[in-house]
Amino acid sequence: MLHYYPEEKYQRFFVLEGCDGSGKSTLAKLMGEKLQELGYSVLITQEPGGTPLALKMRDLFATPSSVTSHEQLTAESELLLVSAARSQHIRYKIIPGLNDGKIVICDRFSDSTRVYQGLVGGNAKNHVESLIHMTSYGLTSPVTLILDGNPEIFLSRLNQRKSGKGHTIARFDQKALDFHQKIRQGFLQLARQDNLRYYVLPADTLGPDELLPQALSVVTKFLKRR
Repeated sequence: MLHYYPEEKYQRFFVLEGCDGSGKSTLAKLMGEKLQELGYSVLITQEPGGTPLALKMRDLFATPSSVTSHEQLTAESELLLVSAARSQHIRYKIIPGLNDGKIVICDRFSDSTRVYQGLVGGNAKNHVESLIHMTSYGLTSPVTLILDGNPEIFLSRLNQRKSGKGHTIARFDQKALDFHQKIRQGFLQLARQDNLRYYVLPADTLGPDELLPQALSVVTKFLKRR
């Protein structure tokens, strides 16, 4: 089994977390563009997904068409699928990118598993942590930006997207407001447990363009310390 330890090159791995609709993907893209302007080589990726096989695993649990009224995904199956997708993603995309000297910015990582499949999904913490440990090969992010805010605002953004041409409605997008509020509290709970790794940004009152200076300040300060 592969293991990656906190060598300097693996400390260039940064993660964005938060509720659906908080603007993570857009902010990740803006951060990548700005860091490239500063002379860094950057890889932007996301979870679940990142590789062709991992995306197929994502489709099994993330889209409404993957379930029927007669057979819903169990909480355990969902946890196993997202963990398997992470293993493929890390092995075939993230680690090669870091080994090539790139900064890797990932839209969601293991903390999403802790919140969605663990704290909210009901899987036991020891099972969640065991699978994260096994499928992430010891890789962790030294800096995680949590895009926080009122889930009602984020859901409004999601509803606007649904009206757009070609938009795929994710299964989690269809969850009730109460579900998204629990997700928010889950991420804030993680942030309270480790204020050195997590940075909470106000993503409901500020858009990705406005959050960009704060996000870059956190990341570039860390890079300069390396």
